[in-house]
Amino acid sequence: MNAIFEQRKYDSDFHVWTHSYRNLYSLPHYHPEIQIIRIREGCTNITIHKDTYFCHAGDILFCRGSEPHSVCSIPGQNCIVDFIAISPTVFRYITRANYQVKRHIPLEELEKEGMVEFSNQVFFIVQKELKEKPFGYQEAIQSILELFLVYYTRYFLIDPPQKVEPPKYANLIRVQKVMNYIEQNYSQEITLKKAAELMGYEPCHCSKMFKKLTGMNFISYLNNVRIKKAIEKIHWTDHSITQIAFECGFHNVRNFNRVFKTVTGQSPTGFLNTIFQQTDCAQSETSSQNSPAFIYFEEEWD
Repeated sequence: MNAIFEQRKYDSDFHVWTHSYRNLYSLPHYHPEIQIIRIREGCTNITIHKDTYFCHAGDILFCRGSEPHSVCSIPGQNCIVDFIAISPTVFRYITRANYQVKRHIPLEELEKEGMVEFSNQVFFIVQKELKEKPFGYQEAIQSILELFLVYYTRYFLIDPPQKVEPPKYANLIRVQKVMNYIEQNYSQEITLKKAAELMGYEPCHCSKMFKKLTGMNFISYLNNVRIKKAIEKIHWTDHSITQIAFECGFHNVRNFNRVFKTVTGQSPTGFLNTIFQQTDCAQSETSSQNSPAFIYFEEEWD
């Protein structure tokens, strides 16, 4: 799976993050943080590495750091997904026990091990502590998450257990400058030569190293970032497809259409029409509840 490296920003040196989304659609991406995912309502497809899981309400998923993953909500399901992202530098247990655990735990397996209520408490406590930040909140979050991960490893270890090497994050620092530069300058012309200068390599070596560390070549990564930005603009602005193409660094609409379809499987116009159709459908289904509905992109949900 080709994926974009995602660098999360924190408001403190305590690198734990939690968010909830309704009807999330995300392009493949990866990050150093370990991620615990809960399906709160509805159904959705979640892909981790090369495996896609059809998930129902109550299921839990575990995504190791640097594993590429994506979420593709199913139209009409009105799905809510909760995320907790945990930096491996924060938790002692993660660095001690690098064992392979199951990525997807259906609700039935959680019920069998008596983990349903505790899992729900973990998400509630982490969200509440991070929001209110009372005295000792960091210690409280660290304690409950480490206990959860101990139980998760105990009950859902892959059989036979295999110890695996922890992912190497230090090498990502070499491409971090390039990724940050692309994020800030995606609308401008960005060449492999410029990326090589930022990394301190010759262009040829830069290209090989970039692919080794990110899983895709430099041009593919740049195009993925640009299409991700284009999707945001399609969803949140009234700009024309042509205007969005130039705003995202493409020199002509034909190339933009080709790259967009390669990344998403749809043309920009088809993608836009799908948003309108699914949003109209979801709004008509939920209008009696006065509930907002957005399809095909992230909406933060408290």
